[in-house]
Amino acid sequence: MRGKRLIFLSGGVGLILLAAFWIFWILGDQKLAKDDVIATVNGEPITALEFEHRMQRYRGEVQSYFFKTYGAKDSANFWTTEYDGNIPIEMVKSRTFEELTRIKIQQWMAKERGIVSDISYDGLLRQMKEENRKRKQAAGKSAIFGPISFDEHTFFEYSFSNMVIALKRKLADEGLLSDRGDFASLNREYEQWIDQELKKAEIVVHDSVYKRVTVK
Repeated sequence: MRGKRLIFLSGGVGLILLAAFWIFWILGDQKLAKDDVIATVNGEPITALEFEHRMQRYRGEVQSYFFKTYGAKDSANFWTTEYDGNIPIEMVKSRTFEELTRIKIQQWMAKERGIVSDISYDGLLRQMKEENRKRKQAAGKSAIFGPISFDEHTFFEYSFSNMVIALKRKLADEGLLSDRGDFASLNREYEQWIDQELKKAEIVVHDSVYKRVTVK
């Protein structure tokens, strides 16, 4: 049984990498590409596009916290200003990272069990495009459950919730979750199972990429 390993990869390993790092820095190209990998969970990548999209969920929450706690108002330097040891951008990134690792371990376990085949963010966007195409064609011809067109957020929630339902059913069949018809107990057991899987997971953080994430 593997123990959880949280690994940070950074630049500066060897003279060649060090030189490349300084060339990169001098050129000033610090923007993240959408497919830059911020971290991996059991080998499955969390890309910059996925991270930045998920991060938007915490903008308002963190802004509200700093306003209520420190009276901090939105400004050009708000996200990078330190308030009593806390920095807004770091709080947003930390909460996003915690949620995405939790999401990714569930996706990984669903993939391991054959419930889904592609858990990449690019794969999600391709599936969304195809689903929207089918719904547009069906509009006015047959009943459509849900919206006629999804955006990234609504399609993720739609597809992820369906995956979780199938995963819970599979885990119950395997005897890893009880199947007593008690949804509250089932959900509690499921969350505990996620906690256990996260402890065993290998989570690799690409520190040089993570540090370059900003709030847009």
